[in-house]
Amino acid sequence: MSEPGWLCVCEPESTAPLSGGDFSSELDDTPSSPIDDYYSYVEHLLTLGSEEALAASATLGRLLLLGLVSGVESYFRSIMSGTLRLCPIARRNASEQMLPFGAIDYYGSERAELGLFDTSSLAGATEIRKRTANLLGISVERGTSVFAALEEFDKICHLRHAAVHARGTLGRGNASALSLGAAEGRQTLHVTFGGLQHAGVVCHSTVRAYNRAIYRRLIERWIGSQVLTGSWVTDRAMFKPIFELFQSRRDNVGPNNAYQAYRSLAGLL
Repeated sequence: MSEPGWLCVCEPESTAPLSGGDFSSELDDTPSSPIDDYYSYVEHLLTLGSEEALAASATLGRLLLLGLVSGVESYFRSIMSGTLRLCPIARRNASEQMLPFGAIDYYGSERAELGLFDTSSLAGATEIRKRTANLLGISVERGTSVFAALEEFDKICHLRHAAVHARGTLGRGNASALSLGAAEGRQTLHVTFGGLQHAGVVCHSTVRAYNRAIYRRLIERWIGSQVLTGSWVTDRAMFKPIFELFQSRRDNVGPNNAYQAYRSLAGLL
């Protein structure tokens, strides 16, 4: 049946069935700490945004900013799920959380905690603080360095929101969060080389602050709850995995291995 002439406002649609297999490959699950995995991803991503390339394409800057936030989100998922896997106190705290039944089939019982993050976004300070409290039982208090770092990261998330949902146009809420008033008029996201590097610094600071703060709270809680006994022979099986989850070999600061880190706790155990 022919279409009426008045409907010809654009070309007609075509049938284009999409197969997920054409857009996916097996995940490289090589073990590394979440923070070092984040470093590797972001360092490669930032090389794609040269000064010339960013000046030539506003779209590229938006995509790279989206990639930065995605890298930080992935870190949060990995560090929270890893903590739930290794910390008995966190596991008890999260024991009443609802988990989709299909998560057991997809992730396996060893990594079922990953299913807790399937339907939530961690692109925002409020949600990160909420999930940290609800899952790990750790509050991110106002006035701490990690709280301040998350507030700065939240600004990057507002920019990311504009890039994802409005092709770079900043909505009223985004503009308000970025301290842009009505006097400036409607704004669009424009990512320069310097701006991208600055965003990278904010993301690095956020990941480092969270990594240090959560590790400290976990170890202090383990000591206070006598999860750690003071005997390396007894504690090694618990302490070594949690240390390696949080340790950055790329930063190469502090103790080189779990035993040295454990010995540094001698005055606390």
